[in-house]
Amino acid sequence: MAGRRSSDLRHLLLSNLFFMRHCKGYAGTSSVLAAALLRPALARAGWGAAARRGLVGGLVGTHAHEMASAVQQLMAGWDEAAGAAAGFKGPICITQLLAHLLFLATNGPGPGGAVALPDTFTTPAFLAASLAADVPAQFMTDVAARHGWTVPLGSKVFDLFRIWRVDSGECAGVAARILDAWEARVAACTAAAAATRKAEGGSVGPPPPPPPPWPRLLHSNLGTVEEALGLMALPERLRPHTLGFGGLADGFGAFSTPGRSSGGVSGGGSAGEGTAAEGGEARLQLASVVMKLVQARPPLAGGCSQCISSSNSTGGGGSSSSSSSSSSSSSSSSSSSRGRSRGSSRDMHGVQACACKLGDGSGGSKLQVDPFLPEADRRHVAEATRAAASRTRLLSARGPRADAASAMLAAAYHAASQSCVLKLS
Repeated sequence: MAGRRSSDLRHLLLSNLFFMRHCKGYAGTSSVLAAALLRPALARAGWGAAARRGLVGGLVGTHAHEMASAVQQLMAGWDEAAGAAAGFKGPICITQLLAHLLFLATNGPGPGGAVALPDTFTTPAFLAASLAADVPAQFMTDVAARHGWTVPLGSKVFDLFRIWRVDSGECAGVAARILDAWEARVAACTAAAAATRKAEGGSVGPPPPPPPPWPRLLHSNLGTVEEALGLMALPERLRPHTLGFGGLADGFGAFSTPGRSSGGVSGGGSAGEGTAAEGGEARLQLASVVMKLVQARPPLAGGCSQCISSSNSTGGGGSSSSSSSSSSSSSSSSSSSRGRSRGSSRDMHGVQACACKLGDGSGGSKLQVDPFLPEADRRHVAEATRAAASRTRLLSARGPRADAASAMLAAAYHAASQSCVLKLS
């Protein structure tokens, strides 16, 4: 059960309690807040430790889309640099890989293995980038020292993941893409191993990495039992290994203010409508965590050239998300509407600095762009991000473009992990 966007604490706790009591096979909650509140409350009610563990379960789950979106917002200059180094006329999405590497370096792979959430900038783009990019050597050193996790030399970022989240789009289609990518990677590893065995005079250099094991699929966005039954009827190759429900605790549910009558405010109005002072039913319109980050910290100036020059010299830089250029009337109105000076930075391709997530499929259920931008700018940001994802899909697992993406990912990881470019000043 998730809860990062729940509109009301009671809604969150009751949703989690419902699943804890009534869901057969319940394994745990991904809401840290729910677990942190329920465990001591049950202790005060006289529940023993074993009973508390039996009801609340463990903390389970993965990182959220906000992680990749926030890293992309703060370090989008590296996407620009990677695109330029790989010969593209525009950015490519390597920061989605960087976000996963930073998460794994901090937390380790977890008991079930590392989890990929690939649909922030579309699963096909993530698959192409992760099959092309080598795991940075600095990352290997870090996870070995911190978590005792040995990553074989020559591994691609794709090889790190044991669980793949299918969180948007049509499940069978997304699952087929992941399994096709895995089969291609296994074939490449097998061919590399055969070539090494046949090499004249024995092996040259380190042996190739072993092929990654069969990927387990986690579908984490179910809302009904019927949806779960539909997924379990899929062919075994495409059937998810694990199912997760998010509908009850992951929405913007309305709630009534205690002791006041319901006034019928339906939500979607301006700030101040339907507040408790007015005695109506309130609906909280909350931006996600990543949008709060965007609002709290304006983008820094600088861009692609800064990333490249810094990475060539010290391995740092790349913390900015756009180059300064002339402001547009739409971005100026956006700044004034927020009541503060955000600036009107745009990168070299005209994308206003802004966090965005795309998701898979044509329905746009996961599409989210900074809600404080004017509508025209939101459309432009989404289109530009889709273009970056499309360019990323052109990366191949071999060749100069893959080498360039690997080098830029290694430099970006070093900048974030060693030079602390993400540290807020």
